[in-house]
Amino acid sequence: MYLSGLAFDWCVYFSAMDSTKLGFETYVIKDLTRSIDLPTGYTLEKENEMKKAGVKIIDSSYF
Repeated sequence: MYLSGLAFDWCVYFSAMDSTKLGFETYVIKDLTRSIDLPTGYTLEKENEMKKAGVKIIDSSYF
């Protein structure tokens, strides 16, 4: 599954985590997202959690 949209650290994060838990190979196209990042550093925390869960963080040049 390929994900993009708003907000990277909330909606995209939860969709990616759910997708991975359901067994889908999951990619987040980071340059096609934007973060809220409140509190500061939240985005990096969520990105690291996604990577640890097996979500692949890519950019649109991947295609």
